[in-house]
Amino acid sequence: MNDTKVLNRAADNIRILAASMVEKAKSGHPGGSLSATEIFTYLYFKEMNIDPKNPKWANRDRFVLSNGRRKVLRCPRFRTLRGFGNRF
Repeated sequence: MNDTKVLNRAADNIRILAASMVEKAKSGHPGGSLSATEIFTYLYFKEMNIDPKNPKWANRDRFVLSNGRRKVLRCPRFRTLRGFGNRF
């Protein structure tokens, strides 16, 4: 499977997770998270310099997301997609 298909599949999974989190909470605005999914997916899985085996690495990249309505993208559940597991 090529990179584009893998990233599209990851983005689809993130959209499903984001929508289900808002639904389960019975509160929230899924639009912001859904519209930012492709950007988040590309940055997190292709550009960010992070190491799941060393999450406290001093030189790792940090992801800062200031819009509260997109906060479900920061959810630890998404970190499991990159191999971090549930350590956070």
